[in-house]
Amino acid sequence: MKRSLDLVFLSAIVLTLAEAQQQKTDFSGHWMLDVAKCEAPVAPPEMEQVVEYKDHVLRWTTTLADANASRMMLPFLMGIADPKEQLRTDGVEETVRNGPFERTSRTVWDGHKLVTTWTMKTPQDPPEGKWVRSLSADGKMQTIDIEFRSAMMGTVQAKLVFSRR
Repeated sequence: MKRSLDLVFLSAIVLTLAEAQQQKTDFSGHWMLDVAKCEAPVAPPEMEQVVEYKDHVLRWTTTLADANASRMMLPFLMGIADPKEQLRTDGVEETVRNGPFERTSRTVWDGHKLVTTWTMKTPQDPPEGKWVRSLSADGKMQTIDIEFRSAMMGTVQAKLVFSRR
């Protein structure tokens, strides 16, 4: 009898852990950058993003308030502020070409945070970096911590804070 209860208890623990592991943070929604809450060496442009998370793929579209801002995009925003982007969230390495650039990235879950490490092939000074996405406990604020490294710029750290619309 005790052995049966132990098996039932163990099964309940395994099922609870498996269920908790499957419940990933859903970053889906319409987000507006709160420039006043951002921390960056240079103020990022006003932007909004529409994010969709489905089947281990995070997709987002970015609209800049000033259409001319895309011509002078800050290097540490590469990828994050592109008009359309997506990432696999299952740890599989992926390579995306955008004109003469090629970004290789791997995205994994670290608890409720989504961590992307990436490298970029460019004609000069190839950068690399990391993005860490997280949601506030109430789900109303999304934060993207950015680390950008290149030989010319050194290491740049920034924090983008988006509010749910």
